[in-house]
Amino acid sequence: MTEVMWFLNIGVLAVELIISLVIIYVFSSEMRKNRVKVYRPVIALGTLILLQEIVSIYIYYGFSLKYGIALSVPLFIINLFGIAVLIILYRILSP
Repeated sequence: MTEVMWFLNIGVLAVELIISLVIIYVFSSEMRKNRVKVYRPVIALGTLILLQEIVSIYIYYGFSLKYGIALSVPLFIINLFGIAVLIILYRILSP
């Protein structure tokens, strides 16, 4: 069960990473198409979130080798909130 929860955690982080890539792609293409620089902060935020997800996947893999379900379940719940926040952010800011 512990391995499954850590696998789910890393999977949720991978989904967040993909959403971050979509945010970066959509807003950078809008910026190029419309030739406006107003999207730069959104692209910067998406890039920072992307880097955070990459580091989190690496750290969670290390955690999975040492820690059990007592840590993986709360982190899983937090990560689900992270997906919700990214989706809401995209819906609010989408062009």
